[in-house]
Amino acid sequence: MEPLIDDISHLSGPNNDISHASDQRVLVTGATGAIGGAIARMLVAQGTAVRALSRRGSDRSYLGDSVEWFEGDVREAGQVRRAVEGCDAIYHCAGFVGPLHYRFSDFEDINVSGTRNVIESAIQAGVRRVVHTSSIAAIGGKGGEVADESTVDGDLMAGYPQSKRSSEELALAATSRGLEVVSVNPAVVYGPRERYFSRLIRMHVKGRLKVTAYPERMIPLAYLGDVAATHILAMESGVSGERYIVCGQSVSLGEFLSVLSSASGVSEPRWTAPNWLVKAAIGVGRATSPITRKRPPLRISDLSTLGPTYDGSKAAEKLGLNYTPLEDGLAKTVAWLRG
Repeated sequence: MEPLIDDISHLSGPNNDISHASDQRVLVTGATGAIGGAIARMLVAQGTAVRALSRRGSDRSYLGDSVEWFEGDVREAGQVRRAVEGCDAIYHCAGFVGPLHYRFSDFEDINVSGTRNVIESAIQAGVRRVVHTSSIAAIGGKGGEVADESTVDGDLMAGYPQSKRSSEELALAATSRGLEVVSVNPAVVYGPRERYFSRLIRMHVKGRLKVTAYPERMIPLAYLGDVAATHILAMESGVSGERYIVCGQSVSLGEFLSVLSSASGVSEPRWTAPNWLVKAAIGVGRATSPITRKRPPLRISDLSTLGPTYDGSKAAEKLGLNYTPLEDGLAKTVAWLRG
C-alpha cells in the first residue's frame, strides 16, 4: 500500500488552501479511481470522515484503511442507498470513460443510471449537498472557439459525451427538489494515477512515442490535484445549480510535447503522421467497429478544426482555485511514473 503520508504533495497545487477540517461524514463514489481517490486522500488529510464506495475486486490499496469502505456498484440502487445512509454530503465521482468502448448502453447504465441512483438516494437520505464530477465533454464546444460554463453544444458524440451531458442535467435538475448540487467539469486530466491521457506521457517517458499527429490541435488540460481541490472547494463554497470548469491551460499538442520533453529529458517525437493518413485510419476504425468492438475517440469532422479551448477562470475567481503550472504538473507526473 502507498503510505498515506506521501502527504498529497503530488496532488495539491502550490497555493490551494483546502485544509478545512470537517466533522461531517462524506461519501465518495468511484474512490478507487484517479479523481475520487485524490479527493478522498485530501479529505482524509484534512480530518474528514470518508466513506468510500467501490466495486468488488477493486484495488483499494491507495486509500487502505484510512476510509470506511462500502462494497457496491452505482448501478445497484439498493447498494447505493445503504452507502448513502448516514452521510452528510456526497462526491459523486464514479463513472465510465472508455475512450474506445463500443457498447453505448454501458455509458448509459453507469454514467446516467448510476447518477440517478446516487441523486435519488441522496434525496431520500436527507443529504445536504452533492458535488457531481462531470466533464468538458458534457459542455462540448466548436473548434477555434472558447467555451465556458454557459456553452451549450448540441453536436455531442454518442457514448461518453452524451452520457455525461445527460448525467449532469439529471444531477443539476435535483436542485428543484431541495438538494444542493454543484457540477465540476474537468478538462483533459493528467497527473499521478490518471489512467487515460497519462498513457501518452508514459509512452514518451519510456521513449516509445516516435510519431505524433495534428501537432497544432489544442488540448485543454487539468492537473489531477487541481481537479480534486476544485471538488472540495465546490463542496464548501460552490453555488448550487452551477458548473465550474477546471482547465489550467490549453496548449497545442506540439507545445505540450515540448514542455514534456523538458520535464522528462526525453527528446520529442521525430515524425508527424500526415493528416490524410490519420483521417483514413479513423474512417477505417469506424467502419470496422462492429467487428473490432472498438470505436475511435474522435470523428473525422473533429480533425477539421483546431478544437475548442475552455475558460477555467470561474473556478479561480469564484472558488479560489490556484492552478498548477503545466511545467510543475508534468514534472510531478514524470517523477511519479519513474518513482
